[in-house]
Amino acid sequence: MRLPLLLLLSCSLLACAQTAKPALDASLSPKAMLEEGQRYMIAAGRPASPELACDYFQRAADLGETEGLTLLGDCYNLGIGRQQNFTQAYEIFQRGIAAGAATSLCSLGVMQVAGRGVPKDEAGGVALCRQGAEKGVAVAQVALANYYRKGVGVPLSYKEAEFWLQKAVAQNSGLAEAMMGDMAEAGEGRPANMDEALSWWRKSAQHGSWSGMLRLANHYAKRAVVMEGEKRSVKPSYLVESFFWAVVAKAVAPPDTQLQQSITTLRDLAGVLIAGTLPNGKELIEQRAAAGVNAPPPADSEPVPVKTGAERLRQA
Repeated sequence: MRLPLLLLLSCSLLACAQTAKPALDASLSPKAMLEEGQRYMIAAGRPASPELACDYFQRAADLGETEGLTLLGDCYNLGIGRQQNFTQAYEIFQRGIAAGAATSLCSLGVMQVAGRGVPKDEAGGVALCRQGAEKGVAVAQVALANYYRKGVGVPLSYKEAEFWLQKAVAQNSGLAEAMMGDMAEAGEGRPANMDEALSWWRKSAQHGSWSGMLRLANHYAKRAVVMEGEKRSVKPSYLVESFFWAVVAKAVAPPDTQLQQSITTLRDLAGVLIAGTLPNGKELIEQRAAAGVNAPPPADSEPVPVKTGAERLRQA
């Protein structure tokens, strides 16, 4: 469950009320603990608390839920909710593999490919991701596809990349859909097609992936501003679309500081342009929020001139 879109939009402009950190609910089943931890990790219907999320993953793992080991390892590997510790993350992923957690295979493999806390071993790391991908783990399928896109640990092959992405897409992986859009935009293995890219990114966003949301926010931000010489104008429909997707992306993206800051910058820039340029900006935002994530792509709109600071002062 996610916060209503109008609430998300209002929280992007006004600080939402802070609540005391809740305690771990030890009465939940191990599987329910994983779900609860994931909600606290991305603030799905409650305040974000990465530390509590990792507590839930740890408790679930202690009770025999092997998926908890992968998620707990991610906490240490990424330094979210736990002090970053590659050695500890590696050991936890190894425990996950030994316990039969297919999701731990590629998590450990990615560390080997990058040489994060362990000797760099691209071929060995990719082999672990392949094992996870062959076991049907969507995240592993996406990681393997990305290695094929870049020729890391395997020969570069867009055909193989798309093969594994399509397997993840069949599982409704928003990350895979976002990457399919990237391939369409870049013309990897086919002629570049921006319409196809947008279609994939929109599918990704509609499946709840911040990756697709952020790509849409960036795309419409670029198209929203029109420069003619030294004169600048904005297209309202694209500007509001960019703001909408930036707000929703921020709400569901991982609590990674650099990622959150980049989304915040994009959101605030669009918000400032809306407030300073569009007299009916608030109304447009509310209409877009009411339409939700399944709204069709925005129609093009006539550019509205952006007034300079001197022009605003003269009219004040």
